[in-house]
Amino acid sequence: MVDDLLFHSQLHKDYARHFQRVEGLYSYSPDLESLKKRRGKMASFPHRSTLTRVLRDYNASIEAPGPVMDNIALLGREGTTVLIGGQQAGLCTGPLMTFYKALDIILRAREAERELETPVVPVFWVAGDDHDFSEVNHLYLINSEQEVEKIELKAPFQTRPISQIPCRDSFLQAVEQLGDRVSARRFKDDYLEMLGETCRQADNFGQWFARILTRLLGDRGLILFDPLFPGARELKRSFVQVLRRGCPGFQAGLPGR
Repeated sequence: MVDDLLFHSQLHKDYARHFQRVEGLYSYSPDLESLKKRRGKMASFPHRSTLTRVLRDYNASIEAPGPVMDNIALLGREGTTVLIGGQQAGLCTGPLMTFYKALDIILRAREAERELETPVVPVFWVAGDDHDFSEVNHLYLINSEQEVEKIELKAPFQTRPISQIPCRDSFLQAVEQLGDRVSARRFKDDYLEMLGETCRQADNFGQWFARILTRLLGDRGLILFDPLFPGARELKRSFVQVLRRGCPGFQAGLPGR
């Protein structure tokens, strides 16, 4: 039998299988009892109405479907918790790993809901505040000649946060290039049409990524969020105020206002 953690780091292996070796590094262990403890803390989140309003506004801005809005409404009820993961916004969702990660969040939320016997909604954190555009502005594919080929966006935004990079005509050209390079498949035309449509609708690169992901997985209730969404500032203020009250030394460590 092949070890399912064969290519994982030793730290990950110890966390998953020998937690006693690394317990000093973590507040919670990877088991059901720990999950129940975290559930208790999350259930008492003090800014639930602000959180759900910001999530509702953001997901409305990317035209998320009904199941997403239903999950946000569910999150507004005391006792509902979230299972969250995330990734940088990437060209056409970036590496396939990103899509698998989003699916995993959905499935693990369902699993946690069964184990905890309480509502758990899936949330995907779009890391739109990441600055490394050169890391996410390209993709690799197997072209019609069965060769590995790179498609790359041309834009002079190497140090700007991803969700502050406006969508450009060159992004649509990358979609056209993708269509030229990939051989015919059953869903090719529909997928290319969706990529072009979401790019034209998006204000920036991060929103383009989010619109694609919500088109693909929104019907499964996946809530998306970008920390650079303007409405998030109010939520950040609330969080910082909680930290200041709970950690007397925190305020002294804040950068100058």
